[in-house]
Amino acid sequence: MTKGNLGEVTLDRYFHEKGYRLLKAGDATQRRGIDRKFIKGHIELTVEYKTDFKAGETGNAFIETESVRNANTEKKGWLLTTQAQVIVYYLPTRGKALWLSALDLKSKYEYWHGCFRKSTARNDGYHSTGIIVPLEEVEKLARVVFDDLPVTKADK
Repeated sequence: MTKGNLGEVTLDRYFHEKGYRLLKAGDATQRRGIDRKFIKGHIELTVEYKTDFKAGETGNAFIETESVRNANTEKKGWLLTTQAQVIVYYLPTRGKALWLSALDLKSKYEYWHGCFRKSTARNDGYHSTGIIVPLEEVEKLARVVFDDLPVTKADK
């Protein structure tokens, strides 16, 4: 199981236990940056999951602004392309998840781009460029902080 899949399984279980009905997105919807539809009562929200194992150790979130699969396929990263209403930013090594409005995050792009350093990250089959944002900055935007998730070590 990949780290991202581990995050999805953990978050699905957690939010199901919180009373949400979860619908997993199909491939076409996932390409729009939507992983799940959360339903609770008459409320429906589109959600993208982000799992960040390193943030818990470094104290910084990696906010992806560009994704490159190879020299010919460069595209904007999830911050700029997601069509989800909510980003759940999961910090497994801290047992915490941040419930963030995607619009709130997008509104910070110019400011963060001018204030914080940029870096690259290697993932399975591609690499990303992003802004390194202190977690306390991201947490200030959180509509809800869930701090009772299971703690998972980075080496899993």
